[in-house]
Order: sequence, then C-alpha cells, then structure tokens
Amino acid sequence: MSRQFKNAYALLIAVDQNKEATASLPSVAADVRALRDVLLHPQRCGYPSDNLRMLPGPESTREGILDGLDWLFDRLKAGPDGNSTAIVYFSGHGYVKGNEHYLIPYDLNRRQISSSALRASDFAEEIARLSPRRLLVALD
Repeated sequence: MSRQFKNAYALLIAVDQNKEATASLPSVAADVRALRDVLLHPQRCGYPSDNLRMLPGPESTREGILDGLDWLFDRLKAGPDGNSTAIVYFSGHGYVKGNEHYLIPYDLNRRQISSSALRASDFAEEIARLSPRRLLVALD
C-alpha cells in the first residue's frame, strides 16, 4: 500500500555545473536525482511531486538557492497543522576565506567570491527561519 506524505517538503540543490568550468561537479546531478527518486517513490517516502523542488546546474545560482529557500518557507508556512518535515540538500563546492565559509553557486565569480557565493551564515539564517517540526539539512 502506498500513501503520500503530504506534510513533507524537499529542496534539492545540485551545483553540478558552474560558470567557472573548474568548479563543475558533474557527478552530483546523479546523486540528487537518486535522492529525488527515493523521496517521490510511493512505497518509500511518498513525497508529493509538488512538494519537491530541484535546482540543478544553471538553476542553482545564488539567487535561485535563496528563492528556493523562500519557496520552502512559503510551503511550510501554508501547511495545515505545523506538523511538517523538510529536507534541504546541497551538493556542490564550499570555500573558506579567513573565518568566513561559503557555498559555491552556479554563478560564482572567482574575483568577487564574497558577493557571488552564498555565505554559510546567511544560508544558516535562512534555514533557521523555516522551523518545520522535523528538519534535515545535508551538505555534500
């Protein structure tokens, strides 16, 4: 018997391509597709397809990632009873400059890392505002 997990949402970010060719990670696309397939499978997780958003390649820009987190926030906020589960999965490069950590989006500009990359602290703030009942964040 299969049931849908209607209060479950996922944002899957795969920075498999990059404007900076040396930062591309082609293999992460397969990882994210495999996770998507498990989440959507009716006998496994049973997420409704409308509750899952993927941001592959050119969609995984800094703005795209922040928009995806806004989408997830809006979906969770609209939930009927607050008994929700959320998954945020980011697969891509990271970068450290001094004491600052960054997630590297598709539209990285190596000469302007501080403004084109996504500061880990900003990402963490966006995650903190989600506040579902259950939350899994995976950085790969």
